[in-house]
Amino acid sequence: MDYQEFQAKIAEEIKGYLPEKYADAVVRVEQITKNNGVTLDALQVMLPGEHMAPSIYLNEFYGQHQDGRSMENILAQIGKIREECTMPDRKDVEVFQNFAQVKDKIIFCVIGADSNRDMLQKIPHRMENDMALVYRVLLDKGEEGTMSALVNGMLQKEWGVTEKELYDLALANTQREFPAVFRPMAEIMKEMMVKEFTGVDPASMDAETRAFFEEMFSDDMLDAKLPMYVLTNDRTSEGAAALFYPEMKEQIAEKVGGDYFVLPSSVHEVLIVPDDGIIDFQELKNMVNEVNQTEVSPMDVLTGEVYFYDKEAHQLTVASERAEKAEERNTDRPMSIMDKLNTAKERITKEPGNTRLEPGLAI
Repeated sequence: MDYQEFQAKIAEEIKGYLPEKYADAVVRVEQITKNNGVTLDALQVMLPGEHMAPSIYLNEFYGQHQDGRSMENILAQIGKIREECTMPDRKDVEVFQNFAQVKDKIIFCVIGADSNRDMLQKIPHRMENDMALVYRVLLDKGEEGTMSALVNGMLQKEWGVTEKELYDLALANTQREFPAVFRPMAEIMKEMMVKEFTGVDPASMDAETRAFFEEMFSDDMLDAKLPMYVLTNDRTSEGAAALFYPEMKEQIAEKVGGDYFVLPSSVHEVLIVPDDGIIDFQELKNMVNEVNQTEVSPMDVLTGEVYFYDKEAHQLTVASERAEKAEERNTDRPMSIMDKLNTAKERITKEPGNTRLEPGLAI
């Protein structure tokens, strides 16, 4: 079954997996452009009298079907998602147009600026290096996920508000609705290994059982000697925005003990790597781009850059730009300690019998 046949079959049979009230619903599949210009196919099942319907994206379901998941199982899940999704009625939409009644629902997420250049010309946003904070109105937050609407230029004009007003509201609302979560990578990997080994989520285990399995998977197995942390939110969705919560960058610096690199793992999280004076940002950047190309959905890619946070300057910059500026400043200055260390390392590796050891990352 090719993808077109798959879409047609889903649209044709979905009503059989929904309650009787959906008998006269309008079923359609529409193409919707998402982050990074990615186009997805959205199934919409609209009840009589409704003016909007949730978008249930079929692309991933088709991949699951190709991997062996049955159509019946897929249709059952799609039906469950549609039934559990409560759509706002017309009165709610009228409220949506009233800024005073939606201001507490305005949130932000972060996207890559270069890959969304055309869209950014039409919507209010705030630049953060080569990333952009964009604003959305939170419509629903349930177990299956969240529903939100992008704030475009027309809506901003209708509300009569500035970008600064949107930003100030979103700054407070986003951290309230989606609290930040900052954890060591080794801790997360340990939980993943326990779950894979036992088939049970460690969070549902009693304390004694969980402690036993966590002890089984020691830190040495996870190469925990290299500190790395994950920053996201409590939903692990659009969690990279947590980096821009009030004083978050400063708080991270305190926790890791100084300057650090930020690796944009995806729009859902970022990785934090403390600067030990040895790690080469270019190696980190190569890793980010390799992961973007092989592991991250095109729609979830944030950027291909690596960032550096200077604790003393309280400044987040693109690591490559920082390195270029530092090189320019140092052309006529005495060699720094790091320069001397690097020079010594290069000299040693060129001597016969020596093998060069490169710092690496293990995730």
